Amino acid sequence: MLIDGTTWSPNASGRLAGTDQRSGAGTFDVLGLSADGKTLIIVEAKGGGSQLSATGRIVGSDAVGNPVRVPQGSIDYLNDLLAKDKNLQDLFSSRPDIAKGLKDGTISIDYKVAKAPGDGTAAATDLPIDSTKIDLSFLGD
Repeated sequence: MLIDGTTWSPNASGRLAGTDQRSGAGTFDVLGLSADGKTLIIVEAKGGGSQLSATGRIVGSDAVGNPVRVPQGSIDYLNDLLAKDKNLQDLFSSRPDIAKGLKDGTISIDYKVAKAPGDGTAAATDLPIDSTKIDLSFLGD
């Protein structure tokens, strides 16, 4: 997790160093606020040869009750986790200014995938999402 320019990374136990927060299923891999406080950075981290999951996560069901899956890295995946990620909700509780900034537009969201293929290199690239489709209705009025 990156808060105000300070890096917080998951440790071997899966807990974010210095917190009781966990990474893993149902949470973003890395959350952060840029040093200037104007961008919430959300990262999907991939190691080795792993890719974003095409089967992603179940976000509901269709008219006949079949599960609806959306791929990791998509706008639907982002919106589902924005509303459900406990670590993000804890961040909003401890830092209501971030939730307020998202609602009033003074803080934007930057969604990325970071890849570390295991050869000592790493790179992050933007995920192609339409920022006008980010659903912040879970934040309320």
